[in-house]
Parts: sequence; C-alpha cells; structure tokens
Amino acid sequence: GRFVGTVHSFASRLLRQYPVAAGISPGFREVDDVEDQLLQRKTLRAALETQMGRRTVRLLQEFDAVPSDLLRPLNSLINHGELDYPVAILERPQLDDAWQRLEAFGDFLEARLPGCQEPQPTCKILSLGQSLVRRVRLSHRDNPSSLLRIIEEWESDPKPVKHYWGQTRVEQNQALEPVLAAVADFRAQLVNPQLLAWRSYLYSQCLPFLLHVRADCERERRASGLVNFNDLLRLTCQLVREDTELRRHLQLYLCVDEFQDTDPLQAELFLLLAADDPGELDWERV
Repeated sequence: GRFVGTVHSFASRLLRQYPVAAGISPGFREVDDVEDQLLQRKTLRAALETQMGRRTVRLLQEFDAVPSDLLRPLNSLINHGELDYPVAILERPQLDDAWQRLEAFGDFLEARLPGCQEPQPTCKILSLGQSLVRRVRLSHRDNPSSLLRIIEEWESDPKPVKHYWGQTRVEQNQALEPVLAAVADFRAQLVNPQLLAWRSYLYSQCLPFLLHVRADCERERRASGLVNFNDLLRLTCQLVREDTELRRHLQLYLCVDEFQDTDPLQAELFLLLAADDPGELDWERV
C-alpha cells in the first residue's frame, strides 16, 4: 500500500516491520527530545563518577567550565550518531611565551592609547586596549582561562572610532597607523594561533570521554527498548545497507518532498531503497 508521512515515521514503519533484522526490541518505543536529553543527563552524571569523568572535570575547571557545559556537545554527538569523530591526542600548549607576548602588547598599547574619561568608549580598539592593560596586570597566569578570556575579545577585528585619536585627520591617522598594524600582528601571531591551539587541545581531551558517554547512552536506550530520532534513521539505513536481500524485497518508488532539505543519512536511505541495482552498496553511486 501507499504511505505518506515524515521521514522519521517512514523509518519507524520499516523498523517495526523488521525489528529483529535491525537488532532492536520488537516493542521499541520512540522517545522525544526532552526524554532523550533527560537520559543523556542521567548517563553523563554516572560517567562523571568514573576515573575518566573525574579527569575531565579537572580539565574543565582549568577553563572555568562546569560538567553541564558538556551537555550541548554530547547532544550534538548523539544527534549525529552515524558520524565517526577522529581523536588525535594533542600536546598541551605552552602558556609562558603567550603571556610574555601578551604583556609586551599591553605595554605597547599603554604607551599609545589616548586618554579617555568615558567609562565605555565606543572605539572598540580603545575599550579593548584599556581592558587588556588592566587585566594583564591582575590575571592569574597558572591556568589557560585567564589568557583565553583576554584574547577571545580580540578574535573579531576591532574597529577604531577616529575622533578619540586626535583633533585632525592627520593626527588621527598618525596615532592609529602603528596601533592598527600592531593589532593586526597581535591577532595573526598570538590570538588566532592560541585560540586554535587551546580549543583543539580541549577538544582532543574531552572528545574521548564524550564518545564514551554517547556509547553508554546508546546501550541504555537499547537495554530499555528506546530509540531516539537519530536511531530511527541510522538503524533503518544500517538495515537496508547491510541486508541486500531485504533491500531487494523492499525496493520502492519514492517521492520525496523538499529533497534539498534532506541530510546525507536520509539521502542514503532513499537512494538505496530506490536503486536500480539493490546490490550496490555505495549510495552515492546508485
């Protein structure tokens, strides 16, 4: 018979016809986003009590982060359960050289910033420069969070407001020219490389733990006979990809509305089911 429905309801229909072949409980229950996120929270809390979890918590503290900050990336990993995420363990970046260069940039700015009595000047370079000079003096330098909080403010290219820098256009340009050049060099040589290095390091340290939690969440769903939205698509794709005889039996004519909005997982499902050759395993070639 004909079927009209959403992609997820279509996948659910196939899984309920062939649950054993898909490796799930015949009486599986679909969970919505709210229930799935509650399960993620519960599983994450348990994982944080392990040795790997406690090590991750200590790492987060160095970045002024808390365990609940892991919920959003965990949810993203689970919503893309079909993807593999390569893990490369990176060396911890060095702080001393970055602080020395930041301090030198602060000294350069302090000697060139114009006087201003406004508590919040509208000139971005001026306001960020004042903040940098003040915070470099007061920062604790034994963890990366202090450094990153300062340089993150310079990630976007700050624009000057010229009237703060002199009475005439000539004065303004003369005052700003070396500052703009130094800011560009500071962003290129320190800000961007340091942000990339520390973010990459944090990613490399947290990802193995998050992948472990993602696997725990999937085991918990299987044990409880639950499937989330990603499971519906991923398990259906796996079913039609691995069982060519079943795919030959299921071969369908499909009409997909708004096909440009399908993601690769949905496209793989549709193209395998509608393939002229049901033995073709590469969905991009069918």
